[in-house]
Amino acid sequence: MDPSEWHALGAAQYQRHHLFDMSSAWREEIAAIGELKDFEIVPAQYGGPVAIIRKAQMLVKMDAKGSLTRTLFIFNACGTKLASISFKEFDEKKKTLLGMAWTDEMRLLCVFDDGNCVTYSVMGDVENTFNIVSKNLNTKILSFESWGGGIACLLGNFMVVQVMDIDSVQPRIDLIVETGISEVNPPTCMAVLNPRFVKTNMPEILLGTTSKSLVVLSKGLSSNSKDSVVDMQLQESINAPISAIAIAPNGKFMAIYTQDGVLTVLNTAFDKKILTFETSSKSTPKSMLWCGEDSVILYWQNLGLIMVGPYGSWLKFPCDGPVELCQEVDSCRIYSSRSHELLMRVPTATENIKRIGSTSPAAMLFDALDAFDSGDAKADENIRSIQVHNTLEHAITDCINAAGNEFDYTAQSALLRAASYGKCFLDNSTNPESKSSNYDSELFVDMCRKLRVLNALRKPNVGLPLTLTQFDRLTSDVVVSRLVAMRQHFLASKICEYLKISPDRVLVHWACEKVKTSFGDNLNATNLTPTTDEGIVALVRKRLKDATLVSYSEIASCAERAGRRRLATMLLDLEENASDQVPLLLSMGECELALRKALESSQTDLIYMAIFHMERLVPAEDFRRVLQSEPMYQDAIHLLTSYYIATEEPDEKLDAIWSDTSSANYDVLKSFQEPDVELKLKRLKEATNKFNNAKLPINAKLTEEQMDLLAEQKKLDDKALCTNKYVGLSLSDTIKQLCMDAKRDPKSLQLAAGLSKKFKVPEKRFYHVKIKALAETQQWEALHKFSQEKKNPPCGFKAFAVACLKEGEKGQAESYAARITQPDEKFDTFIHLQMWPAALELAVKLKDPEKLSMVRNNCQSAEIQMQVDQAAQQLGFI
Repeated sequence: MDPSEWHALGAAQYQRHHLFDMSSAWREEIAAIGELKDFEIVPAQYGGPVAIIRKAQMLVKMDAKGSLTRTLFIFNACGTKLASISFKEFDEKKKTLLGMAWTDEMRLLCVFDDGNCVTYSVMGDVENTFNIVSKNLNTKILSFESWGGGIACLLGNFMVVQVMDIDSVQPRIDLIVETGISEVNPPTCMAVLNPRFVKTNMPEILLGTTSKSLVVLSKGLSSNSKDSVVDMQLQESINAPISAIAIAPNGKFMAIYTQDGVLTVLNTAFDKKILTFETSSKSTPKSMLWCGEDSVILYWQNLGLIMVGPYGSWLKFPCDGPVELCQEVDSCRIYSSRSHELLMRVPTATENIKRIGSTSPAAMLFDALDAFDSGDAKADENIRSIQVHNTLEHAITDCINAAGNEFDYTAQSALLRAASYGKCFLDNSTNPESKSSNYDSELFVDMCRKLRVLNALRKPNVGLPLTLTQFDRLTSDVVVSRLVAMRQHFLASKICEYLKISPDRVLVHWACEKVKTSFGDNLNATNLTPTTDEGIVALVRKRLKDATLVSYSEIASCAERAGRRRLATMLLDLEENASDQVPLLLSMGECELALRKALESSQTDLIYMAIFHMERLVPAEDFRRVLQSEPMYQDAIHLLTSYYIATEEPDEKLDAIWSDTSSANYDVLKSFQEPDVELKLKRLKEATNKFNNAKLPINAKLTEEQMDLLAEQKKLDDKALCTNKYVGLSLSDTIKQLCMDAKRDPKSLQLAAGLSKKFKVPEKRFYHVKIKALAETQQWEALHKFSQEKKNPPCGFKAFAVACLKEGEKGQAESYAARITQPDEKFDTFIHLQMWPAALELAVKLKDPEKLSMVRNNCQSAEIQMQVDQAAQQLGFI
């Protein structure tokens, strides 16, 4: 930066950097129509691409069919053509293009007056199409303002449509009905405060009105919350209606230009006026924006650029022909038909070094290096002076920062050499009180990395001229993403390698472009030659073999959109994540393959996704055929039937997908849930027929027996004049209930015996059920009679004794125990009844040491334990 080219604005210095001479393609397209003013031009921030289209009212040459057509061109910041998009379709439909805007993800948004919106990639591909105005409103868009994440549109009925998440597939569209403006108080201009500057994370829409007020709109956070409409009465601050509004890059200030030619700067909280500046012009400037955060630029085609500083100081910059401006976070870009310039404030570090007559430590260090190169002893004098004042570290830092803000490679090198020269004296410092010896060299290394990347980005064949501040604000990840969008894959991959960033997304995007165009092996290839599907897959695998987070499904999706389904399927086979495979296979119509992949993954959600998709699109017969064609589909059938059962779908849907056996089993289970006996019998009858069809006679026989049991239970309920006392019980529970009812009706015991005989209940099982029922209902006499029916009951007398003991009848339990004839059973019963003396006596009689040990271990009585020990000694066991 040459100080002679600086322009003083109060205490601040500004300079106009000439970045590029625009390419011949840019100049030729403009010259074909006329001048730059004949075009709608929208540059992207951060040195991004520039969209340009001739104004609708300008005449152009007719095409071969005799129609007037327009073409939308996209250039990079150097004027290299990236894409051309025909507007013939829109012009023939007489659609009015209101304007264009660039989104955060560097997509070009075109907004038409009927509410139709189209987004294009940097290379001219259609990304998305949507409509933001409902047909019910019966109105059109008057104007719109954008921020990186969305747009705000003013409608003809004075409502406002707010569109957020503009880069998503389905942007969020909200309507603000109450706006505080009307035909009586119409709007004069509009601006939007970016959501990142608002606490609610919702944009604030600013509408100037003819009544000298400013209406601030904000959409409610939820459907239940009310929209905010605040009318800021600015009559004390301004004397005429507002004609233009510009928000500062930091969101803290706003510039307001009124129809009386006065520029007013307020803070966005509306509680402080910063500046009032009289321009003496009654016409509204073509452009008004901020240059960094300290000054406002106004542009009239007949006057040029006027820069106004914070204290009312101003500068005038003449322009060689019409220009287009772009507001940046730290500067202002100026595009003309011939050049691309950058107007920015001279950084403090640069000013300290290069200001004429500067004696700052950084300037002395820079002069010291120059003297050192010339062999002048003044170099040592300057270094000593800096060290005496302990400002060497500050001087080095200023040189590093100044180098980062330079655009010229020679100036960068000189400043970095000065910093390195000063660093030598830091490393050799002997002053124990100096803190300079702890200086962190990472700042120098980091700046060298950034400058190498910035210099590569500023080359005309790349065309992404960023300042250091813009690069830091944008971040290296976003820079790589923008290079990828511009198909600068080779440079993007090298930057990833240099800055140690994962190159996976670069490789994926390259692979997608490879699929669409089938070009050669070079990442930056321009020779496009057809390649076979197998060759593309092999090349993609080779390039992506070291990538760790690559999703082949994204590449396969690109192949599918390009109409190469076979290639898409081959690429999906490389994908290891089934959750990425299955949705794409379904969208491709490969339903069976998607179902197989889902089943192999064992992920229930994916299986349901596949079968529901098939059920919706595939005919019922084909759907059933597919599910029953292979054993591996049984898991899918089970999940689908579980869903049908849980959601109580009609039985016809269940019958259509499963076998007779499964259907019969379901009928049996369903019969237990039916409250009505007739419905139960109907279900079981159907199950019996299905079991017979499936050649399962045993299952059919068991089902018939269940039907017989239900019939008997119904008779019992009818006889007892009650509802569902017996119906639904198992056979054992039915017998038990009959035995318990014998306390009231002794004849029930005969019915229980008859039921047991009819269904061939094993005698031992019948005895256990009856004994338990009689004991629980205290029918001791009936129990005693039952025990005498056979000399040796099938279950033994132990069951009688245990049942009595459980009900607290220990005396009866002991009497039943005494009737046991088998020694082992008798001993176990004694132990169970805690009849320790009897158990000891029997153990001694049997001369069984194990039984003696069991008595001693289970009995807590010391007397019994002593008797056991004595018996063991007498028997010679111890």
